Amino acid sequence: MGNIRMLAAGVALAGSMAVGLAAAPAQASVAAPAATEVAASSAAQTSTTWTRHFKYWSPNKEGYFEGKVYKQGGHYYFTGFLWDGKPKPQDYTYVRFRYFDKFGDKHLETHKVVSGKKYFAPIRIKHDFDLRVCDAGKLGKHCDGGHDVF
Repeated sequence: MGNIRMLAAGVALAGSMAVGLAAAPAQASVAAPAATEVAASSAAQTSTTWTRHFKYWSPNKEGYFEGKVYKQGGHYYFTGFLWDGKPKPQDYTYVRFRYFDKFGDKHLETHKVVSGKKYFAPIRIKHDFDLRVCDAGKLGKHCDGGHDVF
């Protein structure tokens, strides 16, 4: 009687192992798309590996520059907008950018806005992005101390 029980237990064990092996390829085919979805989502998350948001006000708090510097696809970019809240046309806010472009050439740019917003499309930079936000009007020009953004 003991041998029959051992034989039955052995057959049951062998049967469960056969069922488990048969189910393994099916589980692998279900797990494979899930693994590729995880890999794709992690690749999408690492495509922008670094971002720095910033907002700098002009000295009189009548305008500001808000933007971001980010890394995407192995390259650095900056984008943002300049805002001026003064209603008078003789008063305006301006920003000065200093950066090195993708070729290593130095750029110094000045952009102004009068009562509104000015948007900047992404600009590819190599290194060293600095900016100053300034007010200008009847009382003269006033700039902040400058900011080393990147």
